[in-house]
Parts: sequence; C-alpha cells; structure tokens
Amino acid sequence: MESFDIEAEIAGKTETLVVVCDQSTGEKVYRLIRDGVDISALKQNGNLGWEVEGTPLNADELDSIGNQIKAKTLGE
Repeated sequence: MESFDIEAEIAGKTETLVVVCDQSTGEKVYRLIRDGVDISALKQNGNLGWEVEGTPLNADELDSIGNQIKAKTLGE
C-alpha cells in the first residue's frame, strides 16, 4: 500500500499524519493515521467531495487534507 506524510491542522493543533491508500475493498480509501492509530478514512465521492468515516473533520480541515492528498497522488 502506498503511504505518505502530511501536515494537517486538526482541532487547532498541527499534526503529522500518515496517509495510507487502501484499495482492499475495490475502492480507493485514504486512511489517516496519527501516532499509529487509524483516526479517519476519506473516500473521494466524485464531484461531491470527500466522504469521511471515523473522527469527524470540519470543512477547513477536510479541504486542507483533501488538497494535500490530491497533490501527492496527482497523476495516479
């Protein structure tokens, strides 16, 4: 599985997250891992944006994380 690190502000605190691309279900899901714990999973839902499972993210957090994922995975 592909993985990379990103910096994200969550609840007012800058966190280093490991993003792991999981395709085990046939869909591309990006798992967000903080300190070895899987905290959220993001799945791009076409033009509707991102679906989030796990720890809720506010719109700004989701936009920032989603944009970083897109930048890191551009060209896949």
